[in-house]
Amino acid sequence: MRIPKGFDNIILRPQGGLERLIKYGGAFLADAISKMAGNEDGGAGDVIPFNTKQQSIVVATGDASRRNKYSSLTELIAGDVKTT
Repeated sequence: MRIPKGFDNIILRPQGGLERLIKYGGAFLADAISKMAGNEDGGAGDVIPFNTKQQSIVVATGDASRRNKYSSLTELIAGDVKTT
């Protein structure tokens, strides 16, 4: 998945690794990340690829307010998994 030029990248590294979270699926995780960041529009236009090799999540956005919301995330809850 390509990240559009001009987008800011926020790298999230879930404690305990991405493997615990990815079992819920990429769409579910992307939606959870957007909601936990407080994006009312669901992060429309944002790109959220997952890298299981590096155990990281890249959130790419062209919107400054959403960038600040994503970068202030301190925990992620998906299903029965909570990570910081």
